[in-house]
Amino acid sequence: MARRKSASKRKAAGRRSAKARKKCPSKSSFGHGNMVGSRAQVMNCSKHHTAGGLAKGALKFNKFGAIVSKRASAAGKRAYNRLSRKDKAKFKNNAKVVARGGKPRKERSRKRNSSRKRKSGRRRRR
Repeated sequence: MARRKSASKRKAAGRRSAKARKKCPSKSSFGHGNMVGSRAQVMNCSKHHTAGGLAKGALKFNKFGAIVSKRASAAGKRAYNRLSRKDKAKFKNNAKVVARGGKPRKERSRKRNSSRKRKSGRRRRR
């Protein structure tokens, strides 16, 4: 029966050396089209940047697991924090309704639809 390896040796075997680890392509080839890829490719280090010029440092995973721009995500957070309490409550309520399989209530939809029905009967003079 073979002897079992110690914990430190097993850890060392699992770790890859610095050379073996995959590196992101260098920026020196920034102008070449073959370094442009999707966000997933950029995050996996198989391409250097996206078509919009976002490199790996400019991207992050959001709470839903989607790859998003750090700047855009921060801007959205700031915008949400500037909203009033009423608007935030409306967003949360709509999310609950959608989660239950419904559609969020559109404001003023009843008024708008009723006026359209009345107008449709009239004819325009030319």
